[in-house]
Amino acid sequence: MDTKLLSKEKKLVNKEKFKTVGCDFKYSNNVTIEALGYNKRAWLKFKNNKIALISLFLLTIILSISFTSPIWAADQIYTIEDAKGLSYLGEGNIDVNFKILKSRELLKKNFGLPNASPSSQHIFGTDRHGVDIFANTFVRLRLSLYLGIVVALLNTFIGIIYGTISGYMGGIIDDIMMRVIEVISSIPNILLISIIVIVIGNSFKSILIAMALLGWCKTAMIVRGKVCQLREQEFIIASKALGADRERIVIAHMIPNIMPLAMTAFSDDIPSVILDEAMLSCIGLGIRVPYYTLGKMLFSYSDSSVLFFYSYQIILPSLVLALVILLFQYVATALTDAFDPNIIY
Repeated sequence: MDTKLLSKEKKLVNKEKFKTVGCDFKYSNNVTIEALGYNKRAWLKFKNNKIALISLFLLTIILSISFTSPIWAADQIYTIEDAKGLSYLGEGNIDVNFKILKSRELLKKNFGLPNASPSSQHIFGTDRHGVDIFANTFVRLRLSLYLGIVVALLNTFIGIIYGTISGYMGGIIDDIMMRVIEVISSIPNILLISIIVIVIGNSFKSILIAMALLGWCKTAMIVRGKVCQLREQEFIIASKALGADRERIVIAHMIPNIMPLAMTAFSDDIPSVILDEAMLSCIGLGIRVPYYTLGKMLFSYSDSSVLFFYSYQIILPSLVLALVILLFQYVATALTDAFDPNIIY
């Protein structure tokens, strides 16, 4: 049976079907392959991850809409200046009759009908004061993103310094510093933040400081593990042998090698901070007015009348919040995989 198949293949493939087009031996020994560095390999792996690219594209669109919202949505929502001028307790808890507020010169806004359903004019509908929920969502998301980015930057900065010192020094110093992290990590993060906010207040700066004081532990542990690995590498040992001091080794060799991991931790911290702030708002410890985050906006819409009769007012902004967190998580996971040398696409 096999001999018959071979004979058929020989009949199908013969020399007449091929021809020599010439060959040039001039460059036969010059095999050139482009050298790919660590960062370039990581970018190629990230670029091959289609889900990550789509997530990054959608995230860029949402961020662009959010950060430009004061330009296109200023006449459709309450601004911080309105809140300061009228001294109200929050959009969901206005202690003055809305008709009086609307007659003020300060609030000559382009409001719609109260509790209007989603339409082409108001994509997410309007709330009980006629405020456009779509515009309100992205304006409030802007402050949530600002809080998430600033806290993530502080967490990354503290984590890099703490983890580098712990991993490079080793010995008893490393043991003590790791025990501190274990103690902080053993207590739920949201509980510690709540205690700090109750003690020092719930202003924007207070919540920012509380989250930054407690959110660096994960980054520090990641950085410490990488530094412990780098400490035994040949180029570090060679630098020590050539007389390089401790500061030069850390700045010139350690920091550049841990920056990719730090960047991954930074992108992973942003959604965590946004979610923690939303949870604080839900238990009444969110940022106080005039600052108004997306979490606090959702809390103001969470009364029973909205949930039963106008559920879209809380469902649609909640979907935006969930989508932003999910996209950040996808990008962070893709960055982790891209900078992992053991994963090959």
